[in-house]
Amino acid sequence: GGSLLYIPEWQLPGYGDYIYALSGNQAHPDGIPDNRFYRYIISTNTWERLADLPFGVGYYVGSRLAYADGNIYAWQGTPSTWTGGGDELAKRYLAEVHDIATTNVTPLKTVVGQGYTMNINVTVVNQGDFTETFNVTIYANETTIEKREITLESTASTTLTFTWNTSGFAKGNYTLWAYAEQVQGETETSDNTFIDGWVYVGLVGDVNADGYVGIDDIFTIASHFGAEQGTPQYDPNLDINNDGYIGVDDIFTAAQHFGQEDP
Repeated sequence: GGSLLYIPEWQLPGYGDYIYALSGNQAHPDGIPDNRFYRYIISTNTWERLADLPFGVGYYVGSRLAYADGNIYAWQGTPSTWTGGGDELAKRYLAEVHDIATTNVTPLKTVVGQGYTMNINVTVVNQGDFTETFNVTIYANETTIEKREITLESTASTTLTFTWNTSGFAKGNYTLWAYAEQVQGETETSDNTFIDGWVYVGLVGDVNADGYVGIDDIFTIASHFGAEQGTPQYDPNLDINNDGYIGVDDIFTAAQHFGQEDP
């Protein structure tokens, strides 16, 4: 069964608004050893899922929670055949852990025509114990492309798709990077920034990035005619207008710039 723990304000100032809970094996939808750990916030009548315990708890002998010396202790209380041996004890220090991270930046194109758009995926994760609301910003070199506010529950991750309109950007190579703004109480910020991926902004139709819009560029686009996003033939670098389809409009756009050369 599950267990509840309330720590009075007089015993630990700042924590009187919380009730800690183990869900217990019976609460798990699959009936398997359950290591989920929660905190109920009395003032807002809401639940937060905290970082999981290292082993399953509950079953017929019940699990137990206790507080001592600034720590919450969880006794496993399960048959000895369970991972942890059935009589394992977990200790969790009650220091508030706020920690977010940017874990990946993926440009969906490596070549884009100047003045056209492309998409960039950014993955962020909440590694702390609390639901956090924060801003994520994507950059090309030192220039901001877009900033977006998101909310992530504890242990959750998400991938955001940003659209970069290259109008106003000079032709050349750009390094892409993303930054998740530091949240209140966060001390580990080295992983808030992730730098990865470069993109070439060039002549419209110069899909091979050689500085010249030639017949080879047009032929390459035409050889992928009809390819849709998600299919093996689809190459986002050839989808000039970034509509998810390599069509006549992409070929025609490249042909309009035929013979142009980057000075």
